[in-house]
Amino acid sequence: MQPNKIFHEWVHEKMHLFLLILLLIPISLSSGIIGSGSPYMTGSLSAIPADITMAAYSYTVGLVCGIPLVLSLKQFYSSKVILVVVFSSLIIVNFILGYTDQPLILVMASFIDGFFKIIGLLEVIATLMPILMPHGERHRLYGVYYPVSLITTQVTAIAFVWMANVYGWQVSQLFLIVPFLLALLIVIFLVHPNFPGQHVSLINFDWFGLVFTMIFMLLLNYVLTYGQVEDWYNSRSISIGTVFCLLSLLLVLGRTFIIKKPFLDLSVFKYNNVIFGLLIIFILGVFYGSGNLQTILFAIVLKNDPIESTRVTLYMIPGFIVAAAFGYFYYSRFQDFKFIVIVVAACYTISYIEFYFLTTQQVTSQDFYLPMFFRGAAILLSFMAVGIYISNGVPFLDFFSVVFYYLTIRQFLGPVIFTSFFSNFYYRRSIANLDLLASKVDLANTFQQERYRPIFNAANRSGLGSHEALNAATKAMTGALQVQASLLALREAFGIVIITGVILIAGMILSKIYWPAEPEHANGFVLP
Repeated sequence: MQPNKIFHEWVHEKMHLFLLILLLIPISLSSGIIGSGSPYMTGSLSAIPADITMAAYSYTVGLVCGIPLVLSLKQFYSSKVILVVVFSSLIIVNFILGYTDQPLILVMASFIDGFFKIIGLLEVIATLMPILMPHGERHRLYGVYYPVSLITTQVTAIAFVWMANVYGWQVSQLFLIVPFLLALLIVIFLVHPNFPGQHVSLINFDWFGLVFTMIFMLLLNYVLTYGQVEDWYNSRSISIGTVFCLLSLLLVLGRTFIIKKPFLDLSVFKYNNVIFGLLIIFILGVFYGSGNLQTILFAIVLKNDPIESTRVTLYMIPGFIVAAAFGYFYYSRFQDFKFIVIVVAACYTISYIEFYFLTTQQVTSQDFYLPMFFRGAAILLSFMAVGIYISNGVPFLDFFSVVFYYLTIRQFLGPVIFTSFFSNFYYRRSIANLDLLASKVDLANTFQQERYRPIFNAANRSGLGSHEALNAATKAMTGALQVQASLLALREAFGIVIITGVILIAGMILSKIYWPAEPEHANGFVLP
Protein backbone atom coordinates (compact mmCIF):
# COMPACT_ATOMS: atom_id res chain seq x y z
CA MET A 1 0.00 0.00 0.00
CA GLN A 2 1.16 3.52 -0.74
CA PRO A 3 1.46 6.12 2.04
CA ASN A 4 -1.73 8.00 2.99
CA LYS A 5 -3.94 5.48 1.18
CA ILE A 6 -6.51 4.08 3.54
CA PHE A 7 -8.46 1.76 1.25
CA HIS A 8 -7.87 -1.92 0.57
CA GLU A 9 -5.65 -2.84 -2.39
CA TRP A 10 -8.61 -4.29 -4.28
CA VAL A 11 -10.38 -0.87 -4.30
CA HIS A 12 -9.46 0.72 -7.63
CA GLU A 13 -7.37 3.88 -7.31
CA LYS A 14 -9.76 5.82 -9.53
CA MET A 15 -12.45 5.24 -6.90
CA HIS A 16 -10.40 6.71 -4.03
CA LEU A 17 -11.28 10.37 -4.66
CA PHE A 18 -14.98 9.56 -5.08
CA LEU A 19 -15.05 7.51 -1.86
CA LEU A 20 -13.19 10.18 0.10
CA ILE A 21 -15.70 12.81 -1.03
CA LEU A 22 -18.47 10.45 0.09
CA LEU A 23 -16.81 10.41 3.51
CA LEU A 24 -16.26 14.17 3.45
CA ILE A 25 -19.92 15.01 2.79
CA PRO A 26 -21.38 13.44 5.99
CA ILE A 27 -18.55 14.97 8.03
CA SER A 28 -19.49 18.35 6.55
CA LEU A 29 -23.13 17.68 7.47
CA SER A 30 -22.15 17.33 11.12
CA SER A 31 -22.46 20.68 12.89
CA GLY A 32 -23.99 19.96 16.28
CA ILE A 33 -27.31 21.74 16.13
CA ILE A 34 -28.35 23.34 12.85
CA GLY A 35 -28.53 27.11 13.36
CA SER A 36 -31.43 27.56 10.95
CA GLY A 37 -33.56 25.36 13.22
CA SER A 38 -33.15 27.56 16.29
CA PRO A 39 -36.70 29.05 16.07
CA TYR A 40 -38.14 25.54 16.36
CA MET A 41 -35.77 24.53 19.17
CA THR A 42 -36.42 27.51 21.42
CA GLY A 43 -40.14 26.81 21.36
CA SER A 44 -40.07 23.06 21.94
CA LEU A 45 -37.30 23.17 24.56
CA SER A 46 -38.69 26.20 26.41
CA ALA A 47 -35.24 27.68 25.90
CA ILE A 48 -34.03 31.19 25.18
CA PRO A 49 -32.01 32.08 22.05
CA ALA A 50 -28.85 32.33 24.20
CA ASP A 51 -29.14 28.60 25.00
CA ILE A 52 -29.06 27.73 21.30
CA THR A 53 -26.19 30.16 20.67
CA MET A 54 -24.25 28.58 23.54
CA ALA A 55 -24.76 25.13 22.01
CA ALA A 56 -23.70 26.33 18.55
CA TYR A 57 -20.44 27.81 19.82
CA SER A 58 -19.82 24.81 22.09
CA TYR A 59 -19.69 22.76 18.90
CA THR A 60 -16.97 25.12 17.67
CA VAL A 61 -15.08 24.79 20.96
CA GLY A 62 -15.07 21.01 20.55
CA LEU A 63 -13.96 21.45 16.94
CA VAL A 64 -10.82 23.40 17.83
CA CYS A 65 -9.98 21.49 21.01
CA GLY A 66 -9.72 18.21 19.10
CA ILE A 67 -7.06 19.51 16.70
CA PRO A 68 -3.88 19.04 18.79
CA LEU A 69 -4.97 15.49 19.65
CA VAL A 70 -5.17 14.40 15.99
CA LEU A 71 -1.44 13.83 15.47
CA SER A 72 -1.14 11.74 18.65
CA LEU A 73 -4.13 9.62 17.64
CA LYS A 74 -2.69 9.00 14.16
CA GLN A 75 0.53 7.78 15.76
CA PHE A 76 -1.32 5.19 17.84
CA TYR A 77 -4.45 4.13 15.92
CA SER A 78 -5.03 3.12 12.30
CA SER A 79 -7.21 5.21 9.99
CA LYS A 80 -9.93 2.58 10.13
CA VAL A 81 -10.14 2.65 13.92
CA ILE A 82 -10.22 6.45 13.96
CA LEU A 83 -12.96 6.74 11.32
CA VAL A 84 -15.08 3.94 12.84
CA VAL A 85 -14.97 5.68 16.22
CA VAL A 86 -15.68 9.08 14.65
CA PHE A 87 -18.74 8.03 12.65
CA SER A 88 -20.06 5.84 15.48
CA SER A 89 -19.72 8.78 17.88
CA LEU A 90 -21.49 11.15 15.48
CA ILE A 91 -24.37 8.69 15.21
CA ILE A 92 -24.70 8.48 19.00
CA VAL A 93 -24.39 12.25 19.48
CA ASN A 94 -27.05 13.03 16.87
CA PHE A 95 -29.31 10.44 18.46
CA ILE A 96 -28.91 12.30 21.77
CA LEU A 97 -29.49 15.68 20.08
CA GLY A 98 -32.67 14.36 18.51
CA TYR A 99 -34.16 13.13 21.79
CA THR A 100 -32.94 15.56 24.44
CA ASP A 101 -35.19 18.21 25.94
CA GLN A 102 -32.49 19.76 28.14
CA PRO A 103 -30.45 22.78 26.91
CA LEU A 104 -27.42 21.67 28.97
CA ILE A 105 -27.34 18.28 27.24
CA LEU A 106 -27.71 20.10 23.93
CA VAL A 107 -24.61 22.15 24.76
CA MET A 108 -22.45 19.19 25.80
CA ALA A 109 -23.59 16.97 22.92
CA SER A 110 -22.75 19.75 20.46
CA PHE A 111 -19.29 20.05 22.03
CA ILE A 112 -18.65 16.31 21.61
CA ASP A 113 -19.97 16.46 18.04
CA GLY A 114 -17.41 19.12 17.11
CA PHE A 115 -14.61 17.25 18.90
CA PHE A 116 -15.11 14.06 16.89
CA LYS A 117 -15.87 15.89 13.65
CA ILE A 118 -12.46 17.60 13.46
CA ILE A 119 -10.67 14.29 14.09
CA GLY A 120 -12.51 12.66 11.19
CA LEU A 121 -12.20 15.73 8.99
CA LEU A 122 -8.41 15.95 9.34
CA GLU A 123 -8.13 12.21 8.74
CA VAL A 124 -10.01 12.50 5.44
CA ILE A 125 -8.13 15.65 4.41
CA ALA A 126 -4.78 13.95 5.11
CA THR A 127 -5.81 11.19 2.69
CA LEU A 128 -7.08 13.65 0.08
CA MET A 129 -3.84 15.66 0.00
CA PRO A 130 -1.64 13.27 -2.03
CA ILE A 131 -4.48 12.88 -4.55
CA LEU A 132 -5.40 16.53 -5.08
CA MET A 133 -2.09 18.24 -4.29
CA PRO A 134 0.79 15.83 -4.99
CA HIS A 135 3.24 18.74 -5.29
CA GLY A 136 1.85 20.94 -2.52
CA GLU A 137 -0.70 22.88 -4.60
CA ARG A 138 -3.01 23.83 -1.74
CA HIS A 139 -5.43 25.70 -3.99
CA ARG A 140 -6.33 22.42 -5.72
CA LEU A 141 -7.48 20.87 -2.47
CA TYR A 142 -9.29 24.03 -1.36
CA GLY A 143 -10.99 24.20 -4.75
CA VAL A 144 -12.69 20.88 -3.89
CA TYR A 145 -12.93 20.91 -0.09
CA TYR A 146 -14.43 24.35 0.54
CA PRO A 147 -17.19 24.21 -2.11
CA VAL A 148 -18.21 20.73 -0.92
CA SER A 149 -18.16 21.78 2.73
CA LEU A 150 -19.92 25.15 2.37
CA ILE A 151 -22.53 24.02 -0.15
CA THR A 152 -23.31 20.94 1.95
CA THR A 153 -23.85 23.21 4.96
CA GLN A 154 -26.32 25.42 3.08
CA VAL A 155 -28.26 22.51 1.59
CA THR A 156 -28.40 20.83 5.00
CA ALA A 157 -29.81 24.02 6.54
CA ILE A 158 -32.73 24.31 4.09
CA ALA A 159 -33.46 20.58 4.32
CA PHE A 160 -33.38 20.77 8.13
CA VAL A 161 -35.80 23.70 8.22
CA TRP A 162 -38.20 22.03 5.79
CA MET A 163 -38.22 18.78 7.79
CA ALA A 164 -38.48 20.69 11.08
CA ASN A 165 -41.48 22.58 9.73
CA VAL A 166 -43.20 19.36 8.62
CA TYR A 167 -42.05 16.70 11.11
CA GLY A 168 -40.34 18.59 13.93
CA TRP A 169 -36.68 19.53 14.47
CA GLN A 170 -35.96 16.28 16.36
CA VAL A 171 -36.73 14.23 13.24
CA SER A 172 -34.46 16.51 11.21
CA GLN A 173 -31.63 15.91 13.65
CA LEU A 174 -32.16 12.16 13.62
CA PHE A 175 -32.21 12.11 9.81
CA LEU A 176 -28.50 13.04 9.84
CA ILE A 177 -27.81 9.58 11.23
CA VAL A 178 -28.51 8.08 7.78
CA PRO A 179 -25.44 9.56 5.97
CA PHE A 180 -23.29 8.74 9.02
CA LEU A 181 -24.40 5.11 8.80
CA LEU A 182 -23.56 4.98 5.10
CA ALA A 183 -20.13 6.46 5.75
CA LEU A 184 -19.58 3.95 8.57
CA LEU A 185 -20.36 1.09 6.19
CA ILE A 186 -17.85 2.44 3.67
CA VAL A 187 -15.18 2.54 6.37
CA ILE A 188 -15.96 -0.94 7.70
CA PHE A 189 -15.87 -2.67 4.31
CA LEU A 190 -13.43 -0.61 2.22
CA VAL A 191 -10.82 0.84 4.61
CA HIS A 192 -7.93 -1.43 5.54
CA PRO A 193 -7.04 -1.97 9.24
CA ASN A 194 -3.25 -1.82 8.81
CA PHE A 195 -1.17 0.62 10.81
CA PRO A 196 2.00 1.91 9.12
CA GLY A 197 5.06 2.34 11.34
CA GLN A 198 5.51 2.14 15.11
CA HIS A 199 2.82 2.96 17.66
CA VAL A 200 3.56 6.02 19.81
CA SER A 201 2.02 6.03 23.28
CA LEU A 202 -0.59 8.64 24.17
CA ILE A 203 0.76 8.96 27.70
CA ASN A 204 2.97 11.91 26.75
CA PHE A 205 0.07 13.97 25.42
CA ASP A 206 -0.77 17.05 27.53
CA TRP A 207 -4.17 15.86 28.77
CA PHE A 208 -4.34 18.47 31.54
CA GLY A 209 -3.67 21.20 28.98
CA LEU A 210 -6.54 19.84 26.88
CA VAL A 211 -8.93 19.89 29.86
CA PHE A 212 -7.92 23.41 30.95
CA THR A 213 -8.32 24.69 27.38
CA MET A 214 -11.80 23.16 27.15
CA ILE A 215 -12.79 24.79 30.45
CA PHE A 216 -11.40 28.17 29.38
CA MET A 217 -13.16 28.21 26.02
CA LEU A 218 -16.50 26.93 27.34
CA LEU A 219 -16.48 29.53 30.13
CA LEU A 220 -15.57 32.28 27.65
CA ASN A 221 -18.45 31.07 25.49
CA TYR A 222 -20.78 31.23 28.50
CA VAL A 223 -19.71 34.76 29.52
CA LEU A 224 -20.00 36.24 26.02
CA THR A 225 -23.28 34.44 25.23
CA TYR A 226 -25.18 35.06 28.46
CA GLY A 227 -23.59 38.41 29.36
CA GLN A 228 -26.32 40.49 27.76
CA VAL A 229 -29.09 38.21 29.05
CA GLU A 230 -27.85 38.41 32.66
CA ASP A 231 -26.77 42.08 32.55
CA TRP A 232 -23.06 41.32 32.47
CA TYR A 233 -21.24 41.88 35.75
CA ASN A 234 -24.35 42.72 37.69
CA SER A 235 -24.81 38.95 37.53
CA ARG A 236 -22.99 36.79 40.08
CA SER A 237 -22.75 33.82 37.68
CA ILE A 238 -21.14 35.95 34.95
CA SER A 239 -18.62 37.34 37.44
CA ILE A 240 -17.72 33.87 38.74
CA GLY A 241 -17.52 32.52 35.20
CA THR A 242 -15.10 35.30 34.23
CA VAL A 243 -12.83 34.59 37.22
CA PHE A 244 -12.61 30.86 36.48
CA CYS A 245 -12.22 31.58 32.76
CA LEU A 246 -9.14 33.73 33.44
CA LEU A 247 -7.81 31.20 35.96
CA SER A 248 -8.07 28.35 33.46
CA LEU A 249 -6.35 30.52 30.82
CA LEU A 250 -3.45 31.15 33.23
CA LEU A 251 -3.17 27.40 33.86
CA VAL A 252 -3.06 26.71 30.11
CA LEU A 253 -0.42 29.38 29.48
CA GLY A 254 1.58 28.27 32.51
CA ARG A 255 1.89 24.76 31.16
CA THR A 256 3.58 26.06 28.01
CA PHE A 257 6.60 26.96 30.16
CA ILE A 258 6.80 23.92 32.45
CA ILE A 259 6.32 20.91 30.18
CA LYS A 260 8.21 19.84 27.07
CA LYS A 261 5.23 19.32 24.73
CA PRO A 262 2.37 21.57 25.91
CA PHE A 263 -1.14 21.47 24.47
CA LEU A 264 -0.70 25.06 23.26
CA ASP A 265 2.65 25.72 21.62
CA LEU A 266 3.43 29.45 21.60
CA SER A 267 6.61 29.00 19.57
CA VAL A 268 4.63 29.14 16.30
CA PHE A 269 4.30 32.90 16.74
CA LYS A 270 7.91 33.24 15.60
CA TYR A 271 6.59 32.98 12.02
CA ASN A 272 5.63 36.42 10.69
CA ASN A 273 3.06 35.05 8.26
CA VAL A 274 1.31 33.20 11.11
CA ILE A 275 0.99 36.39 13.16
CA PHE A 276 -0.21 38.49 10.23
CA GLY A 277 -2.54 35.78 8.96
CA LEU A 278 -4.16 35.37 12.39
CA LEU A 279 -4.57 39.15 12.64
CA ILE A 280 -6.31 39.26 9.25
CA ILE A 281 -8.64 36.36 10.09
CA PHE A 282 -9.53 38.07 13.39
CA ILE A 283 -10.39 41.31 11.57
CA LEU A 284 -12.47 39.30 9.11
CA GLY A 285 -14.34 38.08 12.20
CA VAL A 286 -16.22 41.40 11.98
CA PHE A 287 -17.85 40.10 8.80
CA TYR A 288 -18.31 36.54 10.10
CA GLY A 289 -19.85 37.80 13.36
CA SER A 290 -22.17 40.24 11.62
CA GLY A 291 -24.09 37.33 10.13
CA ASN A 292 -26.55 37.55 13.02
CA LEU A 293 -27.53 41.00 11.73
CA GLN A 294 -28.63 39.39 8.48
CA THR A 295 -30.67 36.86 10.42
CA ILE A 296 -32.47 39.70 12.22
CA LEU A 297 -33.07 41.55 8.95
CA PHE A 298 -34.49 38.45 7.27
CA ALA A 299 -36.77 37.83 10.26
CA ILE A 300 -38.18 41.37 9.99
CA VAL A 301 -38.64 41.75 6.24
CA LEU A 302 -39.60 38.11 5.58
CA LYS A 303 -42.12 38.05 8.45
CA ASN A 304 -40.32 35.44 10.59
CA ASP A 305 -40.55 32.78 7.89
CA PRO A 306 -37.69 30.31 8.66
CA ILE A 307 -38.01 28.49 5.34
CA GLU A 308 -37.85 31.67 3.25
CA SER A 309 -35.03 33.09 5.41
CA THR A 310 -32.99 29.91 4.97
CA ARG A 311 -33.75 29.82 1.25
CA VAL A 312 -32.18 33.26 0.92
CA THR A 313 -28.90 31.88 2.28
CA LEU A 314 -28.80 29.49 -0.69
CA TYR A 315 -28.02 32.56 -2.82
CA MET A 316 -24.47 32.23 -1.48
CA ILE A 317 -23.93 28.97 -3.39
CA PRO A 318 -23.21 30.67 -6.77
CA GLY A 319 -20.76 32.88 -4.88
CA PHE A 320 -19.02 29.79 -3.47
CA ILE A 321 -18.68 28.27 -6.95
CA VAL A 322 -17.42 31.44 -8.64
CA ALA A 323 -14.96 32.13 -5.80
CA ALA A 324 -13.62 28.56 -5.87
CA ALA A 325 -13.00 28.79 -9.63
CA PHE A 326 -11.44 32.25 -9.29
CA GLY A 327 -9.19 31.17 -6.41
CA TYR A 328 -8.12 28.02 -8.22
CA PHE A 329 -7.06 29.80 -11.41
CA TYR A 330 -5.55 32.77 -9.54
CA TYR A 331 -3.33 30.65 -7.30
CA SER A 332 -2.33 28.53 -10.27
CA ARG A 333 -0.42 31.58 -11.57
CA PHE A 334 0.00 34.08 -8.71
CA GLN A 335 0.68 34.14 -4.96
CA ASP A 336 -0.32 37.70 -4.05
CA PHE A 337 -2.03 37.49 -0.64
CA LYS A 338 -2.64 41.25 -0.53
CA PHE A 339 -4.72 41.25 -3.72
CA ILE A 340 -6.97 38.42 -2.56
CA VAL A 341 -7.62 40.05 0.83
CA ILE A 342 -8.51 43.30 -0.94
CA VAL A 343 -10.93 41.34 -3.15
CA VAL A 344 -12.42 39.67 -0.05
CA ALA A 345 -12.85 43.01 1.76
CA ALA A 346 -14.34 44.58 -1.38
CA CYS A 347 -16.87 41.73 -1.73
CA TYR A 348 -17.90 42.06 1.92
CA THR A 349 -18.15 45.85 1.62
CA ILE A 350 -20.29 45.65 -1.52
CA SER A 351 -22.48 43.06 0.18
CA TYR A 352 -23.11 45.22 3.26
CA ILE A 353 -23.63 48.38 1.25
CA GLU A 354 -26.47 46.55 -0.48
CA PHE A 355 -27.77 45.26 2.87
CA TYR A 356 -27.71 48.86 4.12
CA PHE A 357 -30.03 50.04 1.36
CA LEU A 358 -32.20 46.91 1.58
CA THR A 359 -32.91 47.54 5.26
CA THR A 360 -36.54 48.42 4.66
CA GLN A 361 -39.84 46.60 4.72
CA GLN A 362 -40.42 47.16 1.00
CA VAL A 363 -38.16 44.32 -0.17
CA THR A 364 -38.62 40.70 -1.20
CA SER A 365 -36.35 37.69 -0.83
CA GLN A 366 -35.17 38.04 -4.47
CA ASP A 367 -33.68 41.44 -3.62
CA PHE A 368 -31.03 39.73 -1.49
CA TYR A 369 -29.47 37.74 -4.33
CA LEU A 370 -26.53 40.05 -5.06
CA PRO A 371 -25.49 40.78 -1.44
CA MET A 372 -25.63 37.07 -0.60
CA PHE A 373 -23.68 36.21 -3.75
CA PHE A 374 -20.87 38.61 -2.77
CA ARG A 375 -20.94 37.38 0.82
CA GLY A 376 -20.61 33.75 -0.32
CA ALA A 377 -17.68 34.64 -2.59
CA ALA A 378 -15.97 36.55 0.22
CA ILE A 379 -16.35 33.69 2.73
CA LEU A 380 -14.77 31.06 0.48
CA LEU A 381 -11.99 33.33 -0.81
CA SER A 382 -11.10 34.43 2.74
CA PHE A 383 -10.82 30.81 3.92
CA MET A 384 -8.69 29.90 0.90
CA ALA A 385 -6.42 32.97 0.97
CA VAL A 386 -5.61 32.97 4.69
CA GLY A 387 -5.28 29.18 4.73
CA ILE A 388 -2.69 29.23 1.94
CA TYR A 389 -0.80 32.23 3.33
CA ILE A 390 -0.58 31.09 6.93
CA SER A 391 0.56 27.56 5.99
CA ASN A 392 3.64 28.69 4.09
CA GLY A 393 6.95 27.98 5.78
CA VAL A 394 5.44 26.10 8.74
CA PRO A 395 7.22 22.79 9.50
CA PHE A 396 5.25 19.65 10.28
CA LEU A 397 5.85 19.65 14.06
CA ASP A 398 4.38 23.16 14.38
CA PHE A 399 1.59 22.69 11.91
CA PHE A 400 -1.16 21.40 14.20
CA SER A 401 -0.55 24.24 16.64
CA VAL A 402 -1.04 26.69 13.76
CA VAL A 403 -4.26 24.90 12.78
CA PHE A 404 -5.50 25.21 16.37
CA TYR A 405 -4.89 28.98 16.56
CA TYR A 406 -6.25 29.52 13.05
CA LEU A 407 -9.54 27.69 13.61
CA THR A 408 -9.89 29.08 17.15
CA ILE A 409 -9.84 32.62 15.81
CA ARG A 410 -11.76 31.92 12.58
CA GLN A 411 -14.48 29.72 14.02
CA PHE A 412 -14.71 30.79 17.66
CA LEU A 413 -12.98 33.90 19.03
CA GLY A 414 -13.67 36.23 16.10
CA PRO A 415 -17.32 35.25 15.55
CA VAL A 416 -18.25 34.99 19.24
CA ILE A 417 -16.65 38.34 20.15
CA PHE A 418 -18.11 40.27 17.23
CA THR A 419 -21.47 38.49 17.41
CA SER A 420 -21.67 39.55 21.06
CA PHE A 421 -20.63 43.10 20.13
CA PHE A 422 -23.21 43.46 17.35
CA SER A 423 -25.95 41.85 19.45
CA ASN A 424 -25.35 44.35 22.26
CA PHE A 425 -25.05 47.23 19.81
CA TYR A 426 -28.29 46.27 18.08
CA TYR A 427 -30.13 45.83 21.40
CA ARG A 428 -29.04 49.20 22.81
CA ARG A 429 -29.56 51.15 19.60
CA SER A 430 -33.01 49.61 19.11
CA ILE A 431 -34.07 50.90 22.53
CA ALA A 432 -32.56 54.34 21.87
CA ASN A 433 -34.25 54.57 18.47
CA LEU A 434 -37.59 53.43 19.90
CA ASP A 435 -37.42 56.13 22.57
CA LEU A 436 -36.58 58.73 19.94
CA LEU A 437 -39.41 57.67 17.60
CA ALA A 438 -41.94 57.43 20.43
CA SER A 439 -41.07 60.93 21.61
CA LYS A 440 -42.05 62.31 18.20
CA VAL A 441 -45.48 60.69 18.08
CA ASP A 442 -48.40 63.01 18.79
CA LEU A 443 -51.93 63.53 17.59
CA ALA A 444 -50.86 65.79 14.75
CA ASN A 445 -48.15 63.40 13.54
CA THR A 446 -48.69 61.99 10.05
CA PHE A 447 -47.33 58.61 11.15
CA GLN A 448 -49.95 58.38 13.90
CA GLN A 449 -52.72 59.39 11.55
CA GLU A 450 -51.72 56.67 9.07
CA ARG A 451 -51.25 53.92 11.66
CA TYR A 452 -53.48 54.83 14.58
CA ARG A 453 -56.72 56.27 13.22
CA PRO A 454 -57.57 53.58 10.59
CA ILE A 455 -57.06 50.77 13.11
CA PHE A 456 -59.00 52.62 15.80
CA ASN A 457 -61.89 53.31 13.42
CA ALA A 458 -61.91 49.72 12.09
CA ALA A 459 -61.98 48.37 15.64
CA ASN A 460 -64.88 50.63 16.48
CA ARG A 461 -66.80 49.53 13.41
CA SER A 462 -66.23 45.86 14.31
CA GLY A 463 -68.12 46.36 17.55
CA LEU A 464 -65.26 46.91 20.00
CA GLY A 465 -65.66 49.53 22.65
CA SER A 466 -63.54 52.66 22.75
CA HIS A 467 -61.15 51.15 25.31
CA GLU A 468 -60.55 47.93 23.32
CA ALA A 469 -60.22 49.89 20.06
CA LEU A 470 -57.68 52.20 21.72
CA ASN A 471 -55.63 49.19 22.92
CA ALA A 472 -55.66 47.61 19.45
CA ALA A 473 -54.56 50.83 17.75
CA THR A 474 -51.87 51.49 20.35
CA LYS A 475 -50.52 47.94 20.01
CA ALA A 476 -50.34 48.24 16.22
CA MET A 477 -48.61 51.62 16.43
CA THR A 478 -46.11 50.32 19.02
CA GLY A 479 -45.31 47.32 16.82
CA ALA A 480 -44.68 49.59 13.83
CA LEU A 481 -42.40 51.78 15.95
CA GLN A 482 -40.45 48.74 17.16
CA VAL A 483 -39.91 47.49 13.61
CA GLN A 484 -38.73 50.93 12.47
CA ALA A 485 -36.40 51.23 15.48
CA SER A 486 -34.94 47.79 14.70
CA LEU A 487 -34.36 48.68 11.04
CA LEU A 488 -32.58 51.90 12.04
CA ALA A 489 -30.36 49.95 14.47
CA LEU A 490 -29.54 47.45 11.72
CA ARG A 491 -28.56 50.26 9.37
CA GLU A 492 -26.23 51.69 11.98
CA ALA A 493 -24.64 48.27 12.52
CA PHE A 494 -24.26 47.71 8.78
CA GLY A 495 -22.57 51.11 8.61
CA ILE A 496 -19.94 49.92 11.11
CA VAL A 497 -19.27 46.83 8.99
CA ILE A 498 -18.95 48.95 5.82
CA ILE A 499 -16.48 51.31 7.50
CA THR A 500 -14.46 48.29 8.68
CA GLY A 501 -14.33 46.98 5.11
CA VAL A 502 -13.13 50.34 3.74
CA ILE A 503 -10.44 50.59 6.44
CA LEU A 504 -9.29 47.02 5.72
CA ILE A 505 -9.02 47.75 1.98
CA ALA A 506 -7.02 50.92 2.63
CA GLY A 507 -4.80 49.17 5.16
CA MET A 508 -4.00 46.31 2.78
CA ILE A 509 -3.19 48.71 -0.05
CA LEU A 510 -0.77 50.67 2.13
CA SER A 511 0.83 47.72 3.94
CA LYS A 512 3.76 45.58 2.87
CA ILE A 513 2.95 41.88 3.04
CA TYR A 514 5.55 39.37 4.17
CA TRP A 515 5.54 36.24 1.99
CA PRO A 516 7.69 33.41 3.38
CA ALA A 517 9.73 31.07 1.25
CA GLU A 518 8.12 27.65 0.92
CA PRO A 519 10.46 25.00 2.38
CA GLU A 520 10.27 21.49 1.00
CA HIS A 521 8.99 19.97 4.25
CA ALA A 522 5.94 22.26 4.30
CA ASN A 523 4.55 21.07 1.01
CA GLY A 524 1.39 19.08 1.34
CA PHE A 525 0.01 20.53 4.57
CA VAL A 526 -3.22 22.52 4.59
CA LEU A 527 -5.52 24.31 7.00
CA PRO A 528 -9.13 23.05 7.10
